[in-house]
Amino acid sequence: PARRVGGVLGGLGVFTALVVAGVTGVVALAFFAVSGEPDSVTSQGVESAPAPIGSEGAAEVPEAPSFAMTEAQVRRFLRAYEREFGTLDVFEAGFYPSRVGVQVPVRGSRPRMERWSWNGSWRQDAEASRVVRPGVIIDLAGLDVGRLFDNMAIADRILEVRRGELTHVLVNTWTESAPTVNIYVANSFDESGYLKTTMSGEVLRSFPYEP
Repeated sequence: PARRVGGVLGGLGVFTALVVAGVTGVVALAFFAVSGEPDSVTSQGVESAPAPIGSEGAAEVPEAPSFAMTEAQVRRFLRAYEREFGTLDVFEAGFYPSRVGVQVPVRGSRPRMERWSWNGSWRQDAEASRVVRPGVIIDLAGLDVGRLFDNMAIADRILEVRRGELTHVLVNTWTESAPTVNIYVANSFDESGYLKTTMSGEVLRSFPYEP
């Protein structure tokens, strides 16, 4: 009968519509999954967290120098020198921002010296050789470390070197009969000056920058 055929056709229409709707939903889901940005969307549709930076990706931090030109570090150097060589005698000592260089006396009938460096550990820079300078042995026990750093601040103020920085301090007997401490300051324009003091810290003379 017509009613039965119509009912069947109606049922088929509903079934077809459901099938089409189901297929359309699957296609839509597939399209969404394909068209989504793969770097920021996971299969669940949630943004993925950035990967943590491991030890391989982290920038390496350079190690701080084991010697720096500070009052405590200079005192540490003096203790290390005496332990290493059994004395505080030198022919010359040069204090630089990250190391100390010394001319170490060598025992013998003639004046000989070895060159050594300290930056937290010892390194011999040259074998024994003759002493070219006056050859006066200096006892670093007489160096007033506290006054040295006071005089470094004075040098920074009076040497007329704009934006100057300490380059080195030389303890020697080049031009005087007694050992002197010479504090050198310079800037990036090669402008420099220095302050000369005694071992005990008395200021003898200043040599400011002259244009």
